Amino acid sequence: MMFRHARLLDLTTGRVGLPHDVLVSGNQVRRGGPAMIAPDDEVIDLEGRIVMPGLWDYHVHFDLWAASKTRLDVSGCVSANDTLSRLAASITRLPAGAALIAVGARDSQWPDRPDTRELDAISGNHPVAVYMNDLHSVWVNSRGLQQWGFRDRVTGTASSGVLREQDAFALEDRLDEVDRAARSRALIDAQSEAAARGVVGIVDMQTGGHRIDAWRNRAASPDQRLQVRIACWPDTVDDWVATGLATGALLDDDQWLTAGPLKVIADGSVSARTAWCTESYRRPAPGIDPHGMADISAAELSRLMSLAERSGIEVAVHAIGDATVARVLECFAETGAHGTVEHATVMHDADLARMADLGLTASVQPAQIIADRLGFAEVWTERPRHVHALASMAAARIRLVFGSDAPVAPLDPWLAISVAVTGREPGSADGAWQPDETLSVGQALRASTSGINQLVPGGRADLVVLDDDPFTIQPEALAGMRPYLTMSRGHITHRADA
Repeated sequence: MMFRHARLLDLTTGRVGLPHDVLVSGNQVRRGGPAMIAPDDEVIDLEGRIVMPGLWDYHVHFDLWAASKTRLDVSGCVSANDTLSRLAASITRLPAGAALIAVGARDSQWPDRPDTRELDAISGNHPVAVYMNDLHSVWVNSRGLQQWGFRDRVTGTASSGVLREQDAFALEDRLDEVDRAARSRALIDAQSEAAARGVVGIVDMQTGGHRIDAWRNRAASPDQRLQVRIACWPDTVDDWVATGLATGALLDDDQWLTAGPLKVIADGSVSARTAWCTESYRRPAPGIDPHGMADISAAELSRLMSLAERSGIEVAVHAIGDATVARVLECFAETGAHGTVEHATVMHDADLARMADLGLTASVQPAQIIADRLGFAEVWTERPRHVHALASMAAARIRLVFGSDAPVAPLDPWLAISVAVTGREPGSADGAWQPDETLSVGQALRASTSGINQLVPGGRADLVVLDDDPFTIQPEALAGMRPYLTMSRGHITHRADA
């Protein structure tokens, strides 16, 4: 395939090259010219459009993101009562006994608390689950608790139906409310939507021992749009070790799929008040320590890290609270493991330096700043100094990679880039939440590619074609960027005029 009149963008300097021809041969980029075109080659005239490396989302729960498209969105509800009204209206349209799954609730910003008795009062014989936006807690009615295996939680108390952490994750594993045909269509549409935003690959952090087989089945179809690095979890890492599966190993003949990291959750989330922090929460979660909680002991985390390091598996550790980040860094230092700290939301100066010294990557989700800007004011009397410390991390020479944690935030790298640069929600009249922690356009773009700053001859054919230069448009417009064309592994996965 030949791209005519392409202008290559250097993400380090921000410079755009003069128009020239680019040949894609297999999965490689070559500098081309008219004499190199074979009779059966496709030729696309880009008419001077800008070409840059393709974008990655380094933290996605892909099936959950696809499923969220079919579930009731209650993210706009401002209270528990408001949510109950929205649920009641939806329940009237359901067949008898059908389940209702809602997503996106933000209870940390509500003036009232979830009350299972009130949820029972409006739900009748319908099992109902309302997932909070961070996925670390879920509000369930009594019928749902009984039907989904949590009968022991049906006590009639106001807090009995709020499942947190491992219970919330276990519930998601049991939910199977979307029929197979609808789920298949949703998964295809989700890949197409990601490609339309310039995404060429993701790191899929979804749980489940069947993940590799599920993705192999998808990748065998012509609808595959994304390269996927598939994570394992503590319950499946022994299988990977036994079969000699290491990070980076190819998992399918067409090379769409590779083995990813071992994902370990070390604490909860700030909005659920379960992230383990040195400062106590102003309004602790019922039944949870005021400082949050650790989801894994230091000894067990070190054991898993050592196992992964010996087996060639990188480690991706979810660590949000500053107490958790400190413990996780100690375990990385003790074991010599390699990998990422996922989220790294609250940190101390000393831990910024230590993360850099250990050569670890910070896998961060800038779009979550939108919700945290409001939520943190509700959960803490005084916000810690280093929260979403993007610029501080960059200054400490910590490698940054961007993700969405979809469905916690949309799988949209341009939204992440925009928030990282402006420090605020697109279209908001508010100033930057933390002006000193914003990044340059170049820094944000480089955190969104797979470590590639410019397309070069011999490089991978993962690219995005843009109508506008992201370095010269207004920063507020970055969130609205939509590629003219996306190519992953030498395959066109999106074309705006197709």
